[in-house]
Amino acid sequence: MEGDILFQLDLGYLTTQYPSLNNLSPHKYYNKDVGKFVWVFNLKDIEKVIEILGKPITFEHQEINISKLIGLCPPLKEKIGVDRWKGKGEYRFVEETNIFLVGEWQKNPTTGKPEQAWISIPKENVVVNWEIIKNYQKGVWIKIRTQAEHVCRRLGFDGVFRDSGTFDWSKFTGLHRKGHLPYVYYPVKVLAHLGVIEYSKMGKLRRIKDHLELQHEFTKPIPMEDIIKKKEE
Repeated sequence: MEGDILFQLDLGYLTTQYPSLNNLSPHKYYNKDVGKFVWVFNLKDIEKVIEILGKPITFEHQEINISKLIGLCPPLKEKIGVDRWKGKGEYRFVEETNIFLVGEWQKNPTTGKPEQAWISIPKENVVVNWEIIKNYQKGVWIKIRTQAEHVCRRLGFDGVFRDSGTFDWSKFTGLHRKGHLPYVYYPVKVLAHLGVIEYSKMGKLRRIKDHLELQHEFTKPIPMEDIIKKKEE
């Protein structure tokens, strides 16, 4: 039998504060010993969980358990560092004129087998992220939360800021039915693929290049209201 690798976090009851977590954790229960809810996640989603929480996740005191897992995976035990089988768990990127297609492996809930799902990300989101990142000092790590705040200001997402004007991360993760993924998470993945930044699983990024080169020149789509107006004329 083959199993999935799960990890759990002791958190509060954050279903309202972080609605995007619900999509990643179908199982949660109350731990009366610590007075917190325990959220259970699939290890393959750890990067998304880090992005939503805005905090790093480490397994510094789990050496024994990790060693046991390696022992249960003979191919990994024999050769650690081998390329992931058929690229599963990795991303693929296809650049088109106004979008990036991001392919990632996801487990089919019916068959249990991994299948590649393609997600369309507006190229404008990638360009906006780069326009902000290129102003950071090269080589300096920046928190993804800081990047998200700048992106929201640039895109005019006023609803994610408190009355005091400060950025509210939890509101940002609830912007979209998939949370903040189309606005920061996937654009950052694309930029890392293009080699202009490095992205850490600890929820940080840093600029390593000065210029972004795209295969296709970005042409911002004409707003639908302008198309309708032109037809009426």
